[in-house]
Amino acid sequence: MDSIGERLGETTFADKALDNLRRGILKHLGAARDLDADGLAAHLRNDGYSQVLDTLLDANERRLRSLRGHPSDEEARVHWEHVYNLYTRKDLLADVSEANAELAEGATAASWSRFEAVKKQQQAASNWDDEPQGSG
Repeated sequence: MDSIGERLGETTFADKALDNLRRGILKHLGAARDLDADGLAAHLRNDGYSQVLDTLLDANERRLRSLRGHPSDEEARVHWEHVYNLYTRKDLLADVSEANAELAEGATAASWSRFEAVKKQQQAASNWDDEPQGSG
């Protein structure tokens, strides 16, 4: 779950309420690593995030229930990866485009290295898209 926290820390949301919720999640995960979902939700509600939390949980619970009644930790992680990749795809495609342009302007060791790195990220994201999203 550390990788999820790291990725959430690197992500920002244009929507202020979502970004504030993201910050609240990171604050509580950093303070108490052994929090379960209910404990984290209770802390977030105490911090005033009830409305946005309820909206997200309702939508997410419907999606997870469509996968299976009670998803395992692995199914929840796969769902997180899928949603994260969907959210970050636009930025990744922009990075690939920029790396292509830099390489076209002049092939340097730095431009080639950047191109390889973003293509590797793109391939990893593509692999997540190709994997089944849970059993159901």
